[in-house]
Amino acid sequence: MTRSAVFLDRDGVINRAFIRDGTPCPPVSLRDLEILPHVPEALRALKPNERPFVITRAAYAGIQRYSMVWTGDNHSTWEQFELSIRQCLNLSLSGVPFCGPDVGGFSWDCTGELLARWTQAGAFFPFFRNHTAQGTRRQEPWTFGKKIEVVCREAIRLRYRLMPYIYNLFREAMLDGTPIMRPLFWEFPDDPNAYAIDDQFLLGPSLLVAPVLKPGATTRAVYLPAGDWYDYRTKQRLEGGRYFGADAPLEVIPVFVRAGTILPVESAPIVMSYMCAGPQLSQPWESQRIHCIRTGLPSVAESAAASSAA
Repeated sequence: MTRSAVFLDRDGVINRAFIRDGTPCPPVSLRDLEILPHVPEALRALKPNERPFVITRAAYAGIQRYSMVWTGDNHSTWEQFELSIRQCLNLSLSGVPFCGPDVGGFSWDCTGELLARWTQAGAFFPFFRNHTAQGTRRQEPWTFGKKIEVVCREAIRLRYRLMPYIYNLFREAMLDGTPIMRPLFWEFPDDPNAYAIDDQFLLGPSLLVAPVLKPGATTRAVYLPAGDWYDYRTKQRLEGGRYFGADAPLEVIPVFVRAGTILPVESAPIVMSYMCAGPQLSQPWESQRIHCIRTGLPSVAESAAASSAA
């Protein structure tokens, strides 16, 4: 992990060039970009049979070639939770698709409800981890009681179920830089409403995630772009191109699947283990289950049956 400190001038300017031994130094972010390319090289030389994983919070354009980026030392507040969505959407649009915040917040004390809601949303971020500072209250889900533990466990399980889909998105990002986590206007550029929404996001082209961002809330307004959508949990079909109120008790995060989607998921629990060849799945890929979210058109089987009957 690389992480430069932030240096402030007397006037409060961040990352202005400063003097060391009489020589002006480049801004912190540029110096990190000079250092980071050598980190994965060194790790490969040290452990040639393992895939290096580099994480940084201080870098510059081009960092995506060498490291993922987390959003730094945030606070355990609802405002910072909401901000993390905008931060990661901006990073994703800036060529850094592998990004994410400290779920639950790093500084200050998190509450059970905030951790539950942030974990639900974090399960759909490219980078997903619970992380807090020494001196704050413990932030493991079970320290907030059974109810919060169950909510967080289900969110984590859902992420693992979606791992085949997420892997495909990472592959796409590696090939051409397409964001993993996307603003709505990425997929719906002709929809003017999509440009004004920054409290929802898409995971790939097919999953729309609408986190609950207010304490005590059990519903939230959701905008679905044009087309048919399906509630991931209830499988209810919904018409897009409109706002509607989504039920969201503490155990529910509103997630919607775009009609026509083929969504690969794991039908059995996955346990990730690291072998010398890289990450391996304890369950074979044959355990995948494919969810086909239908449009209004008949399926191939239905069309064949209709032809036979005729």
